[in-house]
Amino acid sequence: MILVGDFFQLPPIEKRSEEKKQESLLKTKQGRFAYESNAWLRLNPLVCYISEQHRQDDEEFLNLLLAIRHNTVSEEHQEQLQSRYVQNGNFPENITKLFSHNLDVDRVNDVKLLKIEEKSFKFEMQSSGSSSLVAALKKDVYHRRF
Repeated sequence: MILVGDFFQLPPIEKRSEEKKQESLLKTKQGRFAYESNAWLRLNPLVCYISEQHRQDDEEFLNLLLAIRHNTVSEEHQEQLQSRYVQNGNFPENITKLFSHNLDVDRVNDVKLLKIEEKSFKFEMQSSGSSSLVAALKKDVYHRRF
């Protein structure tokens, strides 16, 4: 079995107070990431790291992203980030955008989607499995996109 993921991503955002989060983590003895779970520890997988990336060709920006991932952000990196800060959504075209909240990502994506003038298609979903799980998945998808 091969498991693939990016474990350098930010932790999931929880809508609970920090005290409740810590209390929950202590009770379950599990963290917020897959690799912190009891199942992951029992699995004890052989971990391989992909050392090449093909999504960025701007070496300076790539170094900044790696510094963020490794928590080694320097003053120079902070200045680089600050120089790229854009207010009020006046983003230059065709640049990578970093956001701290999904709401901001959704807003930018929705504006881009509205600019598409191609014919749209509608696909009907079919589901099976636990009705409560299916309902939760549908609710999450609907909430994220509409």
